[in-house]
Amino acid sequence: MDDRVTCYLCGQSKLAADFYESELATKRCRECLRISRQRSVNEDHTKYLRRLTAQLKSQSLQSNFTWEIKPQDVIDLWESQAGKCAISGFNMTHHRTNEGGKSAFNASIDRSNNLEGYVKCNIQLVCNQTNTMRHTLNVGEFWWWIKTIYQHQNKE
Repeated sequence: MDDRVTCYLCGQSKLAADFYESELATKRCRECLRISRQRSVNEDHTKYLRRLTAQLKSQSLQSNFTWEIKPQDVIDLWESQAGKCAISGFNMTHHRTNEGGKSAFNASIDRSNNLEGYVKCNIQLVCNQTNTMRHTLNVGEFWWWIKTIYQHQNKE
């Protein structure tokens, strides 16, 4: 006999293994909890930035980068940039997709100088896509590539 539990939130009958042990009493399945947490993070840029900072801190410590920033530093940066990408000027978003993926316009923490760590004077918020495109290029190299591609595409 399999132990089945009906989720309080979605109403589906699921295996007990689809619930965290701590949630069996409240009968909320893992998927509904994930969606609930995601909605909570998406509703407010400060929650999103706190989570983003925590995730990046974990990754950067594994990469031996200096880490001296706090979530409030990133929130303050959002405010000082008025929610706009430091490089493109686009309005940044703070919404994870249902699959946990990132939007091209989601805020991303970028190091101005990739040789330095995550210190207050070396970070800026940029759109995720901008950060992906810049990758390991320094700012001057990045702008050179953009200018060269633009000029090539606009030759007559």
